[in-house]
Amino acid sequence: MKLNLDGQQADLHFESVHLVPGRGGCSRLHPHFHTVSVSLEGEPSERGMLIHIYRLKEIVSRLCLEFDHMVLVAEYPSDVMTVDEEDTGYRINVNGKTYLLPFSDVLRLPIGTLNVEDLCRYMAESLLERLDPILDTRRIVSLTVEVDEGNGQSAAITLSTER
Repeated sequence: MKLNLDGQQADLHFESVHLVPGRGGCSRLHPHFHTVSVSLEGEPSERGMLIHIYRLKEIVSRLCLEFDHMVLVAEYPSDVMTVDEEDTGYRINVNGKTYLLPFSDVLRLPIGTLNVEDLCRYMAESLLERLDPILDTRRIVSLTVEVDEGNGQSAAITLSTER
């Protein structure tokens, strides 16, 4: 059985800003309006459920809130981008520009780029970690996450629940 949460219909979304070093128009700060869809696959419990769908939605929604209205910053190599901590925020040097952003506006992510594929993988791994305490991995075998960044552009990944 498969349990699906459609990000568009379930209101699972976040708006964020980022830039891609050295890539034309994307090298400027620009927004994306992401939706996050999630599926679980496995055998239902005696009660006929994989997981309580509202609990799943709550966990996905909390993750989306962490990203909402943030400037996303990946761990690019220092010859591409530098991020230095100052008294009140981050000094980011990239593409010949310097950005000064308050700590509260920046979400630093331990990923190599901010392409939709890396963002999708990070979100899927984060969700699996948050779901781990409540998943019965003997019954639930996989988690699929799709992150849509708008304009028909999305990435999806399926992770095994076995750890």
